[in-house]
Amino acid sequence: MFPRAEVEIEVSIPPGDDYWVPKPCEIDEEGFGDFRGVWPIAKATTRLTADVIEDERVAAEYVDAHASTPEEFEKLARQIESYSPSLDESEAPDLGPRWDGLESLELGVAGLTYALSNAGFYPAASCRSHEGDRSWSPNPVVLFAGDKPRAVLLQPLVRESGCGLRADCTRGDFLCVYAPSIRETMTLATAIYENRVSFRKLPKTGRKQSPSKPKAPSQPTLF
Repeated sequence: MFPRAEVEIEVSIPPGDDYWVPKPCEIDEEGFGDFRGVWPIAKATTRLTADVIEDERVAAEYVDAHASTPEEFEKLARQIESYSPSLDESEAPDLGPRWDGLESLELGVAGLTYALSNAGFYPAASCRSHEGDRSWSPNPVVLFAGDKPRAVLLQPLVRESGCGLRADCTRGDFLCVYAPSIRETMTLATAIYENRVSFRKLPKTGRKQSPSKPKAPSQPTLF
């Protein structure tokens, strides 16, 4: 089983010029934006993206089959994410000799993070949601920056996968993909990867773009 959150799904993209990508000087070893414990994942290769999506699928199938409660899911997911499962070798997921975790990301959002990066977006932070008080999101989410043409191409894929898409101004000017569970985020990751050629045909984002300036108090918020 996968834990499922009650979350209202909406699929929209910001109007106007509320799109940007970080300049090279704005990205360091801790990524960009006001986040801690993150790192940049830009221009992910197709091969690595495919590997992460496939490893995540196999790991998720194992957890889905062996967890019957949110607590059991959390325990198994942490074991797999940390690459130190206290599982009998005969029961552990068969991820092959190259298994090395999920590139230090979390189950259910790792593949989506890499798929977005491979498509030309700039992931800033992600969270699969956790049992207890250590989670900064109540449901799976990936925050990222990107240009409007890619957001427009992403929109129908988000809708078809059962995920949501909106602007998120609570932690900076980011686009936000979110879902009730990791089942939907993994479905979206596969859809983005399968449509990678369409994303590549889009013009490269100009570096001159930057976060939009704060809006006047009289102007309504995005959501």
